[in-house]
Amino acid sequence: MNVQEITILLRKGRTYATRTKYKEALAYYDKAITLAPNHPEAWYLRAAVFIDTGRNADALRDCERAIALNQNYADAWSKKGHALYNLERFEDALFAVTRALA
Repeated sequence: MNVQEITILLRKGRTYATRTKYKEALAYYDKAITLAPNHPEAWYLRAAVFIDTGRNADALRDCERAIALNQNYADAWSKKGHALYNLERFEDALFAVTRALA
C-alpha cells in the first residue's frame, strides 16, 4: 500500500467523521492502520473519533502511538490532552497541551 492509498483512506474516514458517521470512519482508519501501522496521522484521526464517541482510554492509547511515531506531532499531543482531561487526569492533560504548544 502506498502513501496515496493511505491518504485516500484517511480522507474518506475524515468525511465520515465530519458527518458523525463514526462507525464508517473507524472502518477506514482501522484499515489505514492495518496497512500502514507507522503512519501517525491514522492513529491521531482514530483517536479523534474515539474521543467523539466517549472512548477516551482508547483515544489516549492511539495518541500515545502517534506520538511514539512522531514526538513533535502537536495535534496528537493536543488530542492526548483532551483525552486525559476527559479521564480527569488534569495534571497530565496540562502537560500534554503545554507540550502541544511547544
